[in-house]
Amino acid sequence: MWENVRFSMNSTMPLFFVMLLGYVLYQKKFLSDAFVAGANKFVFYVALPVQLFRDLAATDVRAAFDGAYVLSVSYTHLTLPTKA
Repeated sequence: MWENVRFSMNSTMPLFFVMLLGYVLYQKKFLSDAFVAGANKFVFYVALPVQLFRDLAATDVRAAFDGAYVLSVSYTHLTLPTKA
């Protein structure tokens, strides 16, 4: 169990530290509003799509595909009523 907790912490803590660092730097006026807006656009339109493409290109889809999971999720989405 602790191995799972440690794995989860190792995966998420760097992200939270970067977010905290950005918040602190913004509060200290080290980062301007213009920089934050530009950095947000860069990350959303360039960095994340590139990372997603790299991750998908390195994945063996045949080994990672789980047909039973896809069918169960599809069935659930098609049969449960939605609140719209």
